[in-house]
Amino acid sequence: MCNATDNIFRSNTFDKILMSEFIEHISPHERRIVLENVRKWLKPGGKLLIYTFPNRWSRRTHPLMRLYLRWRTGIDIGACPDDTLHPDYSKLHLNE
Repeated sequence: MCNATDNIFRSNTFDKILMSEFIEHISPHERRIVLENVRKWLKPGGKLLIYTFPNRWSRRTHPLMRLYLRWRTGIDIGACPDDTLHPDYSKLHLNE
């Protein structure tokens, strides 16, 4: 099993890399490592496309969802887990 931050490919391997619905799931620290790796893996002149659907609805509803979850279950997931290893990570995106 590998992690997104693992440097598993040789330098200058890819012409193009696509990150789809991914970047919102990693911490700023992990994002820096991933982007450094991508820079190594891309061939000179290679392209990186980062796609994530605009999450305007989530920005308005996640605060309400957190309040509801705390009221209903007593669980406080906080505004943003620190990283993907946080026990509450699966409850919301790292980057809303």
